[in-house]
Amino acid sequence: MSLHRYKVSRKIETRWMQLQNLMEAQHVKILNREKDNACRAYLYNAGEYWIAFERSAWQLCQLFPQSNVSILHLKTYPFPIVMASVLYQHALPYFRQHIVQTFRDHTILLTSALPSTKYCKWHRDTVNGLQ
Repeated sequence: MSLHRYKVSRKIETRWMQLQNLMEAQHVKILNREKDNACRAYLYNAGEYWIAFERSAWQLCQLFPQSNVSILHLKTYPFPIVMASVLYQHALPYFRQHIVQTFRDHTILLTSALPSTKYCKWHRDTVNGLQ
């Protein structure tokens, strides 16, 4: 029984370490992609989950209302970062019916245009509600 718990906790630790490594190594690139993003969801594979940040997180939440939303704080970035995640198995049927581009470190899902005012309100409400 304790061996089973060890495997589960090690698996969770590995996912969080992967996320931490991704953000430490690529947060500038990720946030630059999001700065003027209006019609793409940039997704990053995190094992059983697809994760997205900022504007892509908003897009992911619009497509998958069951998405989990978190706030990240980085030592090297002065503002909170909104992250959304959705289970891979929930997203796969949607991906099969829509345009998806896969690259080495991320996947792009083409989406409808993002109304800036709605995104700004969502971001503000999310940050205020989760901090």
